[in-house]
Amino acid sequence: MKYLGIFLLILFLSFLQTSFFDFNFVLLLILILSFILEEKLVFFFAFISGVILDLAAGEVLGSASLGFLIPALLVVLGHRQFSFQNPLAIFALSAFSSVLFSLLAGRPVNLFEAAFLGILLLGLRFFAPFLFKKKDEKQLRLEL
Repeated sequence: MKYLGIFLLILFLSFLQTSFFDFNFVLLLILILSFILEEKLVFFFAFISGVILDLAAGEVLGSASLGFLIPALLVVLGHRQFSFQNPLAIFALSAFSSVLFSLLAGRPVNLFEAAFLGILLLGLRFFAPFLFKKKDEKQLRLEL
């Protein structure tokens, strides 16, 4: 019940992405969630997001899930190894994740979208730094 807001946001962004805009809003959400939530939840939401996006777009089930799970894994592993204080690391990771998602999901690679996603995530990192702090279960309960 406490993750209903995230699930509704995934539904809304999937609808927005498949209906009106050709920008990968769901990948942006997955990347932000990768910084915030614990690993199991990140992978769960990445998988569910992919299934919902595939259903909304009418594509083969599982392709977007794989495309979301691999970038989420990269962020989780990178978060263990590196501090994402470096703007270049954040930009490179998000742009690479966008290109990787396109390749894994069988979609055309759009380098402009990858660069825009990197700039957007970088802007969020500096203008909303609270989005990028790992939270444990107690902190999430207090916020909700």
